[in-house]
Formats: sequence, structure tokens, C-alpha cells
Amino acid sequence: MASSSWLLSLESHPIFSDPPRDTGSNTQASTSENGASKFPSSALAQRRLCIRDKDLIVAVGSEIRMTPINLIKGLVPSRPIYKCLETPNLTFPIVQTVLSPNEKLLAISGTHCVSVAVLPRDNYIKSIKERPPCRYVSVGQFYHHEGTSAPVAQIGWHPWGVSGSTLLVLTVDGVLREYDISVNPEVPTQTFHLLPRPRGPRRGLSLNNDLAVSFAFGKGYGDWGPLTLYTLSRGGDLYAMCPYLPQNASVPFDYIKALDKFVSEKQARMEAGYTAGPSPVSLISDQQRKYSKALLRQALNEEGATAKLAKQNVEIHPPKSFDAEVSCQGPFLLQPSPHELPDSDGGDATDIVYMAVGDGDANSEQEQLGIILLAFEDGKIDVCLDVQKIEAKWDMHKQEVLASESPLLLVYESLDLKISERIQKSPGSTEGTSVSLLVEPSLPGTVMAYHAFGVHCCAMSGWSSPLRSAISKGSDAIRTALEYGRKSSVSAVFTTPQIGISGSEYVVSVARTDEGSLPSALLILMSNGRLTTFETSITQDTLPTQLISGLPASSATFSMKPHPETDRKSTPTPKPNNAASYISLLALEPFKWPTVVFKPIKVLANTPELGKAEFGARPDGLRSFSQLTGQLRKHIRHIIEDTRVLRGRIALQDSERRRQNDLRIDLSTRLRRLTDADELNWTQTVERIQTKQTSLVSRSEALLQIFSAHMSPELSLHERQWFSEVQNSSAEVLGKAEWDDQALVNRVSSVRYIYLSH
Repeated sequence: MASSSWLLSLESHPIFSDPPRDTGSNTQASTSENGASKFPSSALAQRRLCIRDKDLIVAVGSEIRMTPINLIKGLVPSRPIYKCLETPNLTFPIVQTVLSPNEKLLAISGTHCVSVAVLPRDNYIKSIKERPPCRYVSVGQFYHHEGTSAPVAQIGWHPWGVSGSTLLVLTVDGVLREYDISVNPEVPTQTFHLLPRPRGPRRGLSLNNDLAVSFAFGKGYGDWGPLTLYTLSRGGDLYAMCPYLPQNASVPFDYIKALDKFVSEKQARMEAGYTAGPSPVSLISDQQRKYSKALLRQALNEEGATAKLAKQNVEIHPPKSFDAEVSCQGPFLLQPSPHELPDSDGGDATDIVYMAVGDGDANSEQEQLGIILLAFEDGKIDVCLDVQKIEAKWDMHKQEVLASESPLLLVYESLDLKISERIQKSPGSTEGTSVSLLVEPSLPGTVMAYHAFGVHCCAMSGWSSPLRSAISKGSDAIRTALEYGRKSSVSAVFTTPQIGISGSEYVVSVARTDEGSLPSALLILMSNGRLTTFETSITQDTLPTQLISGLPASSATFSMKPHPETDRKSTPTPKPNNAASYISLLALEPFKWPTVVFKPIKVLANTPELGKAEFGARPDGLRSFSQLTGQLRKHIRHIIEDTRVLRGRIALQDSERRRQNDLRIDLSTRLRRLTDADELNWTQTVERIQTKQTSLVSRSEALLQIFSAHMSPELSLHERQWFSEVQNSSAEVLGKAEWDDQALVNRVSSVRYIYLSH
């Protein structure tokens, strides 16, 4: 069968058909899911499609269906085969499914309930039963149930859990519960508060900006990155918790040694500049040292007498010697401040992913570039660089609290998926409009973003790889890479029809086959059960040029660089090294003051019902009150966002003021040194030069007199006598005339002739 035929067979496969309607369980689940709750509705990202090696797993309603993908290639079209797992206690509509790291467990989540199913082995398709039995357990029924419990924000498996059985459940109230499925799925082994707890009772309107929407694990080698957990709130604030380690963890032994070395070197540098008296920084460093030593001690005890081989894991637990709770660090300060999309009023945050761009895996010893992507419901994706990694920190006593600044993230750019216009045209269709991010494992620096209106491919390899190479070359190379770096590219892969009408459909899940016996394909599951497939081969060689080079594709990117006028398609010549060494923290562009803070509220003019003496609970009055409340909530949200921008600007300007003040003090010290200490040396040097010059002038005059005396034309008496004697001697030898017989020369010639003739 041709490669495209199996995709057509997959699209028409009955595994995606609607389940038979059961008025009992479905009605009960639907009623309980939509019951009254003190929390708002969950924005849980819908992921109903999974691929386990050669098996396709689909969640339809409250059913889990499986089929081998390799059978579709040679399948008879009239007899499609799939199996529906027997899970009698699974009655709630499935919203999200996540495979465990060992692909043996499947985490299942609704809006409130969480369960785990043990997937059957590869020979399940040969079972005679149409619904093969499946081991199924409910997770934390006391904490996750319909009605009064907080909705689920995200579920995920920790990559370092023993046997891949550590499940994390984040609810919208910011509470993270860790469950070890192999030990006790009902009682959480650890519980953390990932968002700051409110101080005192809540008063006034609540905009739900402090609700959690997603979390992500950090990455790195030889630092606190793998032990960092990032949390994104609905208002767009980012928080971090470090260190976080599962109760039963299987950690690479090399990482524990690298972390201990990193902490030891940091403490040695601090001790080199030690000042008298303890400080909060030294106390935190001591806590980090104790923590890393405790992990190393456990690893060595687990390891035994012989050293473990490279990359081998050891089973450890969080040290019990720490009474203090792990601190919640944040919110992060984004610099430069992200720009809002020009055709959007802003939106809630929906998802976060952490990527490590570099050679090898996330635990490689080579230098990697950490990239954090923040997605918003209006189609904006903030691309941030993790240049100042989070370190471990605990809540200490009040007298030891360190007034530290907010952690910093460098905003490289913001991507625009161009969906805000469609959102405005479909005001009644809010289901599924949240943007979800999926990291492409086969291509570094590539993320798939799917939402109600389609799927986009975001490629960042055009600038991430050069920037990662520049990190090891120094600050000048990093500055050049940031200033002249390329943009990311956004390409629309699939677009859904216009939603907001009856019978509309939207994307609920995206997966990609990457199996050797079948061509690589992109699978897109719609809300109505329709599957759309694209045969693709996403590699560095076959990826389109605009995705590799980083040049803008069909959907342009919205740059956040301080030099938007620079033509990034060309290769400009870098600035010379003799440029000014001081670089201001402030952008070259002037700061734009937010307009919402100073804009009056004009919402009461369109509400005539409020001006009447009697205000009854009539439909038009309630509608006006609802519109007024919505406008007030929107205005207050803008005020909070603008206040956050102003606070960030104030903190940035205060930091720049301190830097300039330090520079002024340094310049004043240098100037005082030149005017005071060097003034005496300069005077002595001038006097010494003057004395030396006088001596040189005297010597020059004496030499000039001697030369003049030797070059005089007058002869002395002795010289005249000497010349007279020379003339007399010449006359005696040569003669006074040419034929003088008395000349000595002629007389010698005559004697020679006479002598030779005889």
C-alpha cells in the first residue's frame, strides 16, 4: 500500500467515531462536571491523542481506545480493528491523556478527576474480548472530585520518578500534589504551593489572575536547572520553585556529582570575598551546600563501595534534615517588557514549555541554551532566554530573610500566530481557544502550537544555535549574536474552518508518528472526532528554508529587539571592539507610558438602567450589569498589567541609577588620584626636564665652538714650515724641471742603465 493510502485509512478509521450514548453515566458525568464550584472553569489543555511506540491511543468521551498503527498499513478496509479498554469506573469525559516515561501507564484527567490506567501489552489486539480488561485506579479522590474541589490545571509525569510512576497534578489554586502510583495513588506523597499565598482575607473584585494554568520542568547540567519547577499563572506571571525532587526519585549519579561540584565552587568564591558577620546570602549558600552534600551522601550509600558507571541512576529521596519549606520565587521580571499585539486587547496565559537547545540530551555536559516559551490565548508567544538560572532557596526566619530582587528573564522576541482577528469574529466560541505548546523532539528549537483555529510550527533554530555557540566565546560574541540575531519563523501548518457557528470544529490534540516502519506523519484530531493527517519528514535537511534560516515565513513575527530598524536579512559588519564599554540597561527607544492607567472609565454612559430610581432584576438590566462587570474586569486587568509594567520599569531604572552612581564614584576616584597624587610627580618631572635641557644646551654650544675652530682657513707657523719642507723634498727627488740631471730619480735611472749594460 502506498504511503499516503495508510493515512487515508487512518482518517476513516472507526476508532475516532463517537461512542454509543449512555444516558446514565454520561449525563451524570456531564452534570457533575458542570456543577457549582467556587473556582472558575478550568483551562486544561485538551490532549486526547497519544502514540506509544507502534500503538495509537485515542480518548473518545470516557473511553480509551487503542490500535496498532503498523496494522493499518496492510489492513483490509472493510475490517478495521481497535480495542476499547475496560474501565468501568471511568465515567467522566476525558480531557487530557499523558503517557508515563516508560510508556506503561496512562494518566487520564477530566476537568476535576484524575485516574491512571495500566496499558496492556503488545498482544492485546489478539484478545478475543472486544473490551480487554485494564487495571485502573483513581488518583486522589479526596482532593480531585467534581463540585467543591479545584479544577485540574495540568497533569504530568516526572522524568526522574522511580519506575516512571511519579504523577504530578496541578490544580488552578496553585497546589501541586505528587502521587506515587506504585505506592499509594490516593494520598499525595508531597504537596507544594507554587503560587504566593494571599496575606489576609481577600476583599474586592478578583480577576483570577493568581490561578495556575501550567507548569514545566527546568533543564540543565551541573546546576539547579533539573530541580526547578516553573509555574505560569493566568495573569501571565511566572514563578519558580527550587529545589523540587520526587519523594522516590531515580537521579543520574553524574548529575549529583556535578551539582555538588557547582555548589562547592560557588561557596569557595563567596568565601574568597568573605566579610565579617553572617549574611543572608551566606546562609542560603550554606543551605545549598548541605542539600547537595545530603544528596551525594545518599547516592554514595546507594551506590556501594564501587563507583557507578556514567549516566547510571541512583534512587534517592529529598533530604529530611530541612525543616524550612522551599521558597516560591517570583514573579519573574521580563526585560525588555513584552509588547502587546497591535490588534489585540491582551489575553490570559495558557501554557509554558522549557526547551534546552544544544548537542545531546537535556542532561548533557555540554553548554546548552535554556528557552522558556509563554503562550497566551490571543496568539502571542513570548520567547524568553533563561540566562540567570534559578537556584535553591528556602523560607527562613524573619531575621534572616533576604530582600532579593525578582528573578530575571530576557525576552528575545514575541511571536504572533495571527489569530486575534478570528477570535474577535467568533465572540461566542471560547471553547478550545487556548494556545497549547508541544515541543518537537526530533528537531531542536522547534515547537508546535495548536489552538482552536489550527496548528502552527515555530522554528527557533536559526538564532538559538548561533547564540548557544556564542555563550562559550564571551560577552562580546553574545552581544553581537543578540543584536544581529535572526527572528524565529512561524508557519501555518493547518487552519480550521471559521468557528462560532453551529457544527463548528476545532483542534483538540496533535501527535506525530516517528516509527521506522511507517513514514513520519502529523496527526491532528478535531473536536468532532475527525482526523486530519499530513505526511511529513521534519529534519534539518528537509525542513523548508525559511524555517531553518529563521527568516520570516507566511506569518511574520513581532520583534522585541531594541533595534527594529536593522535589516536582519543581511549580514552586517559587527561593531569594532573600541566601542564604549558601558552599556545601559535601558533600551534605546523611549519608554512608553501605559495609557490605561490615566484613561477614565467610560462604561456608565451606556447603562441607562443604572440611572433609574428602581433597578429590577430584569433581563435587560442583568445584561447591562453583566456588560458593565465585564468592562470593569477588563479595565482592572489592564490596570494591573500596566502597574506591573511600571513596577518593572521603576526597578530597571533604579538598577540603572545604581550602576551609574557606582560608575560616577569610580570616575571621581580616578580623577582625584590624577589631580592629587600625580600632581607632585608631574611638577618634579617638569623641573628635571628643564635642568636636563639647560645642560644639553651648554654642551651643544661647546661642541659648536670646537667644530668652528677646526674648520678655520688660516694656517699656523708649524703648518707653513711643514709644507715648505715637503716642497724641498719633492724638488730633490723629482727635480726642479722635467729633465733635471740632479734629480734623485734621474740619477737612479742612470746608475741602473750603467749597471745593466755591463
